[in-house]
Amino acid sequence: MFALRVAFIALAALAVLAGCSDDDPAKPTPPKEKLDSPAAVLEKLEEAYVQRNVALYDSIIGDGFSGFLFWFCACDVQMGTVPESWARSDELASATALFTSERVTSIDLRLSYGSSYPDTSVGHDGRRIIDVTDVYLTVVDQPPADVEATTYLVQGQRGRFAFDVHWVDAQGDSIWRVVEWWDLGSGAGKAGGKEKTWGNIKNLYHP
Repeated sequence: MFALRVAFIALAALAVLAGCSDDDPAKPTPPKEKLDSPAAVLEKLEEAYVQRNVALYDSIIGDGFSGFLFWFCACDVQMGTVPESWARSDELASATALFTSERVTSIDLRLSYGSSYPDTSVGHDGRRIIDVTDVYLTVVDQPPADVEATTYLVQGQRGRFAFDVHWVDAQGDSIWRVVEWWDLGSGAGKAGGKEKTWGNIKNLYHP
């Protein structure tokens, strides 16, 4: 009888452990890490900036047939401080220089935006757009010889991102990338001061 009781207790314990397995449907499913929506791409863009992760940034920028273009704010172009646009190679060179600079001690990026919507432009079937209504970006830059750091600030400014499907994975999920990015500024770029447009920051660190 004692042996039967011990066996019963052991079986009950195994049942409890089985109920706590990672496959328990009652446990919340962790979010996907894939770029399976335009919003997921923007989340990874924020993460890439904060973590200063060049490889992650590389994975969200369009290439191949879709390509990539970054359009600078018209206010900065008119002042002659930046080019009108640049392509993927310049975008990655700028991001790499910013993320790996020993002078840059911290980066913070937070974006406010709504849902994506279809791009109705001719020839852009399948593309989706997200309008960013507020950009908050800080870059703290302190060269070794300087006692005080300079904090560059982008705040209260706008942007627009176009996304395209890069491929469809084995699970049938569409994997997205940024293919066009517009810096819309706030109507008045301040290229001479510490408050800047996002394009100013990109151009400042472009090698």
